[in-house]
Amino acid sequence: MFSCCSRMNQEYFKVFSQLNRRLFTTKISEKCAGDVKCSQLRKRGLLKVKGRDSVKFLQGLVTNDVESFHNDEERKTLYAMFLNASGRTLYDVVFYKHDNSGDVPAFFLECDSNAIPDLTKHLKMFKLRAKVDIFHAEDYQPWVMFSTSGAMDIKNASSSSDVSVFEQDPRLEQLGFRMVLRKDSSPCVCFEDVYETGDTYEHDVHRAKLGVCEGVDEIPPGSALPLEYNIAYLNGGIHLHFILIIYTSQL
Repeated sequence: MFSCCSRMNQEYFKVFSQLNRRLFTTKISEKCAGDVKCSQLRKRGLLKVKGRDSVKFLQGLVTNDVESFHNDEERKTLYAMFLNASGRTLYDVVFYKHDNSGDVPAFFLECDSNAIPDLTKHLKMFKLRAKVDIFHAEDYQPWVMFSTSGAMDIKNASSSSDVSVFEQDPRLEQLGFRMVLRKDSSPCVCFEDVYETGDTYEHDVHRAKLGVCEGVDEIPPGSALPLEYNIAYLNGGIHLHFILIIYTSQL
């Protein structure tokens, strides 16, 4: 037992040492006055749902109120979960409004990249005659901008940037900002005093300390109820969760 703990401590020390070396030697970090960091969420991907019936279509499939979200012009992001017929969690998603001009609503659905094929199949199973298009938005990539100290003084992105979405994380303010950029773009070009980490390790640790799980590795599909993953604490729409359980149990 002692030797196992010793090996774990050595591994943790090795990882933190590597992170510290990268922090103090990269050219980007030398230009930063603060500790605001950004990471490309390589384990997350984006689906796009667009069409005249997209709001009505999504409203009946997730735990949160998509219709209210769509009608509120100030809200740009929404956290929700897809459930199975037993009310168990399938996939956690973050909604982003995208190009909602006119009468054709459009949303990015950020989810675990490994879940994209299954989530696409799940959505198309309920599509029927709904006028919606569902496809993998491969030209875009989600990012996160955060600070472990909690203080963030971010200047607006330049007008010529490739930032399609830049909004507060809908789950917790301490999680920072969620972004959607075109592939091969970086927030460091668009914002001042921000440096890019090489991976999501620092953000994953920060998120874990706040009790926030995401992705199929941390939320195994079909195995637990949303309450077990803090859906109420994370603004995931707990009221609709119970409505869905009652409804699906009668099918």
